[in-house]
Amino acid sequence: MEKGINLRIQEAKEDIAAAINKAQLPPGILLMILNEFVPQVQAQNAIAIANERKAYEEGEKKDGIQV
Repeated sequence: MEKGINLRIQEAKEDIAAAINKAQLPPGILLMILNEFVPQVQAQNAIAIANERKAYEEGEKKDGIQV
């Protein structure tokens, strides 16, 4: 059975917190590091949304429904 989204989110949060604690770096440095990830995740999210939209629209066309 696959893990649900809520459990996967919670585990991701716990893993991130553990990595932050393990690094033992000052908060300012951690902020700089974390801020480097934001644009990368935003780009990945935009790609995922575009892919989902394309798949949805292609599915609608297959079913004969035009939106």
